[in-house]
Amino acid sequence: MISSALISLLLSESMPAKPGIEIESISQWKKEVFVNLEKYGTSLEAAIAGGYLSDRMAYVFLSGYQAALHANFPILTAGKLGAFCVSEEGGNRPKAILTSMQPVSEGYALNGSKTFVTCAEEADELLVAACDATGDANGRPQIKILHVQANVDGALIHEDKTLPFMPELKRGRLTLDGCICSGSSLLSGDGYADYIKPFSPLEAFYVMAAGVGHMIRLARMYDWPNGFIEQCLAVLVSIQGANFDNPEAPENQLLINGLRETTKELVGATEATSFWAHADAEIHKRWLRDKVMLMMPDRAHGVRLERAWQGFRSD
Repeated sequence: MISSALISLLLSESMPAKPGIEIESISQWKKEVFVNLEKYGTSLEAAIAGGYLSDRMAYVFLSGYQAALHANFPILTAGKLGAFCVSEEGGNRPKAILTSMQPVSEGYALNGSKTFVTCAEEADELLVAACDATGDANGRPQIKILHVQANVDGALIHEDKTLPFMPELKRGRLTLDGCICSGSSLLSGDGYADYIKPFSPLEAFYVMAAGVGHMIRLARMYDWPNGFIEQCLAVLVSIQGANFDNPEAPENQLLINGLRETTKELVGATEATSFWAHADAEIHKRWLRDKVMLMMPDRAHGVRLERAWQGFRSD
């Protein structure tokens, strides 16, 4: 169940700030929201609280994304922003990951480039997927994950183009040119199977939770029907029932899809004119622009969902 601390935040404490107090940057969001989320008992509750406390969808997404990262990578420092650097020009499949790691006396030297780095210049720590050419026991190249400080020599993040929604959320490109990281920066296990694949469904749950938390914020600010808040709480409790020990579990794929459809219905309900009768026009405009984040199709999830149903039907 949802903890008493989170229930108090969502339902009992003072109302969210009315328009006029806005978070102007990721740096401000980090100081005023992100670093204060550690008091909640789990990473999932931190995502929900972050979504509730954030004043716009860019920071709502960041709340879910960062909570998922810290859950998936305990090596990340509490209160620091991380960025998962996987995708390259050819995509994020193992064959597309061309960034190389070479053993050197200090540890490893990284060379390559990454696209679509979330948080871009605001990230404190990077989790970089690289190809270990030395290979496994059979000599086959392996994907590994390395934990790198964003300000290390040889790592340069360039700000990339702004998206048509959530413009506050900067994306960037990472260039690694002889970037040296210590041997202790190498995470154990298979980078693709143990970290990259499980992160996608995990992120889906956490970002959805943050988004629903944010809708409770809006409902309280603008006196939306109690029934709307009750439906939001039902979604949050359902998310808590996911198998977080195995994010790729087939039952999770069904749950993600069902909850995503329910969330879409909640987003659709916000189109009622009466919901925004007393709302600030700029906040409403921002919501109309950015709500797509909660409804975007996920092709990779569609593939996982189809495989999950095939598995259940073949049993």
